[in-house]
Amino acid sequence: MAPPAATVAVLGDDILQEVFILLPTPADLLRAALACQPFLRVARSAAFLRRFRRRHPSTCPVVLGCLLYRPSKRRGASAPYLLPADLLGATRRTIEGGDFALSFLPRRGRPDGPGTPWRILDCRNGSLLLRDGASGELAVADPLTRRWVSLPALPGGRRVGYALVPDDGDSSAFKAVCISRRAGTTELRAFLLSSAELRWADVGTLAQQPNLAGSRAMQAKRSLYWKLMGGGHMVALNTATMELTVLALPPFLREQTFDVIEKGEDGAGKLCVLTSHNAWIMH
Repeated sequence: MAPPAATVAVLGDDILQEVFILLPTPADLLRAALACQPFLRVARSAAFLRRFRRRHPSTCPVVLGCLLYRPSKRRGASAPYLLPADLLGATRRTIEGGDFALSFLPRRGRPDGPGTPWRILDCRNGSLLLRDGASGELAVADPLTRRWVSLPALPGGRRVGYALVPDDGDSSAFKAVCISRRAGTTELRAFLLSSAELRWADVGTLAQQPNLAGSRAMQAKRSLYWKLMGGGHMVALNTATMELTVLALPPFLREQTFDVIEKGEDGAGKLCVLTSHNAWIMH
């Protein structure tokens, strides 16, 4: 008789996903995931979890809520808090036990001050990209599990843009991106760090470019986008090929605040620009 591990391997991930998608509740999925490593690998796949949430919308909240900072006259004197999207049912059960004030993180730069020195730079798939305002340290943290990892210091240059990129196959894996500007130049450089290696790599350079209009990236179609000062262009970084390019924006967008979204799923949709009044498809 074949051992259980060999039997599971014969089934393959695709068949296991079709079995797990039929489980009635997230609790059942969790119990199945804890049975063995192959089950856990399949259940934590980001693509599978998206399917599971779509099939069970009443028990799997897509949005837990918004992380906000309370107004404070003192810089760094407040801590973030979660404003839940729904105070009942699955959302309440999911957020119980989480630490959205980030009190589980170390306070190296300001050990005795109020609030938290950590500021949110980006948020993807439940993980936060953070920067300690006192020490400059970068970290990625999960407020639900209270797990976090410190990122190594970046090479020289002034950091002007950040992004956190989730892994489509493993919800615990991530990539962090930083855009920096070399002092005294108009050169923008992109650095990439993978959670598997925790080492920054220089992945691209753009010369003769204005500064970024904002530090947080927009994400769609497996690419990152930052609007440039002046409003006429935006920088795009393809996270699959690591190609760094500059895209021209239509004139009507240059004076507007907008976000870039994807109409569709898993990289197959169209790139859209969303403003407060309309949505525009970019080709």
